[in-house]
Amino acid sequence: MAILDPGGKKVTLSSGWKALQGLAWSGTGNEIWFTGSRTGKGGSSALHAVTLDGRERLVFSSPGTLKLHDISSDGQHVLLTRGTTRGGIVSLGAGGAKEREFSWFDYSTVADLSPDGKMLLFDEWGEGVAGKPTVFIRGTDGSDAIRLGEGRPLTLSRDGQWALAVQDDASTQLVLLPTRTGDVRSLPRGQIAEYLDWAAWSPDLRRIYVAGRDASDSRRTYVQDVDGGDPRPVTRDGFVGLLLSPDGQTLATVDRYGEYYLYAIGGASDPQPLRGYVDGDVLLQWSADGRFLFVREAGNLTLRIHRLNVSTGAREFWKELVPPDPAVLIDIGSDPGQVRITPDGKSYAYTYWTFGGELYIAQGLR
Repeated sequence: MAILDPGGKKVTLSSGWKALQGLAWSGTGNEIWFTGSRTGKGGSSALHAVTLDGRERLVFSSPGTLKLHDISSDGQHVLLTRGTTRGGIVSLGAGGAKEREFSWFDYSTVADLSPDGKMLLFDEWGEGVAGKPTVFIRGTDGSDAIRLGEGRPLTLSRDGQWALAVQDDASTQLVLLPTRTGDVRSLPRGQIAEYLDWAAWSPDLRRIYVAGRDASDSRRTYVQDVDGGDPRPVTRDGFVGLLLSPDGQTLATVDRYGEYYLYAIGGASDPQPLRGYVDGDVLLQWSADGRFLFVREAGNLTLRIHRLNVSTGAREFWKELVPPDPAVLIDIGSDPGQVRITPDGKSYAYTYWTFGGELYIAQGLR
């Protein structure tokens, strides 16, 4: 929060904010009131004031997110919006005739959907889990969610026995969380300094593929044996995995310039540019026969999905998914992994984000 004096000099009054929105002069003119949050978590934002010499105070807080719009000239009335951000999950599960809501707490976020469409892997990070990212699974038959442990989930094994997740405590750790019984298994990190938002299991479930960054900021795809051993580079620097083909022989990758390529695992040939995609497309899933890729077109408030023929580059519209509450919609699964489709195209799940709010006139604030 800063001001400019008549000579154009900028003076910072308050800093360290993760989110700031809305500001107005107080009725007396000796303070600036604004809404913001220093944590940036949970969508919370409160009303603050700061004097022109930098003395700051809290004016008002409430559950949800506050946004200041204006203050009357006499300072008696304050125009505020109070709203709540929420992440929800919609899914069409195996054998389902219509979509169902599968949200659990405040910020339900899809990570994966089993190939048969019967099990959702997702995480929560709101007040319901004390703000800590927590991994859950839930059957698409509507059964209750089961907590697997803390972490950021990446993918579910094809047999549904294991969830692969990243845990960020004292150090970043890749772990296997059992979905039924068994012990948590930690995997050595090797040269990976940071795990990126993608992973996949080999068809025989003996290996995993992960996207990572090393200490020199080289980004590539690695392969690692589930039973032990360090991850080994499987692509050259700059090619990050996005999808693994059903036969486990080809990676759909993205390079450092945002271009898509097909990368033969273990092959001597150069990566081949993916044909037929348009700028802004996001790769979602490989079809079960390996002939097509499901891709979503650009736009975070629409979810239009196409099928892209890998061999010819031909593109055909497949389906448009429309979440509930479009009036308060702010995003549909724009982050990696938040839209999942089964290889046969019969089931899907996606995350949608809403911000519902009400406009208030507040009196008596000092």
